[in-house]
Amino acid sequence: MKILMKALRLLWASPLGLAKVVVVPGVLALILVGLWVWSPRAVGNGDVLVFVAPGLIVIVCIFWAAAAWHRFVLLDGVVGWLPSVPLPALLRFVGFWVGMLVAGLMIGLFIGRVMMGVVGTLPSSMSYIVRLVIGAIMFWALFLRLSPAIVGAALGRPVGLVRAWDLTAPLAGSLGVATVVIYAISEAVSIVTNIFVGSSYMVQFALWGMAWTLVFTLVTSVMTVTYGVAVQRRSLD
Repeated sequence: MKILMKALRLLWASPLGLAKVVVVPGVLALILVGLWVWSPRAVGNGDVLVFVAPGLIVIVCIFWAAAAWHRFVLLDGVVGWLPSVPLPALLRFVGFWVGMLVAGLMIGLFIGRVMMGVVGTLPSSMSYIVRLVIGAIMFWALFLRLSPAIVGAALGRPVGLVRAWDLTAPLAGSLGVATVVIYAISEAVSIVTNIFVGSSYMVQFALWGMAWTLVFTLVTSVMTVTYGVAVQRRSLD
């Protein structure tokens, strides 16, 4: 719980820094999404492409902001209204995230095939809980226990995966609590956003973007704190 509370305090303690990190990437994402959605090219390519293209734009801007936040907090730097992240560091950071997501997808598919016979015999509610637990364990292992490697890429200070796992061993329990809370918030966000499924596309997309950006902001702060404690030996107090 200490890591989660420290992550929340970190966000509240640096409102101006957080605003500087988020505003420009956020506004840029909104402008690009707006231009894409209302362009004749987007309108003529069907609903799937219209949804995927803005999503990719938002994801890139979120990664930019996340890398800038890591650098601002952990390098004790001064952030301007245009967050500066060296391109090689940003590419490494995005590469680590994409790699972890692909690894998680592959592991999830493998586990799903192995457990298909067992899960298929369970009631739908129980089957959903089993999948949720497996997903939470994978998130804990890939993104929180190995977060020093991901954050280190953004800082330009590489940390190997094995060393990252070893460094976060003393924090495993606290990161487990953070995982449970993050997953609970994610479930609440999913329920709220699903309420507006019948609304216009732009309303759905705006709600989806804002809600999941908040979740990702919390995850980013938890990863930042984890690196600071595990690698830089900062205090949790």
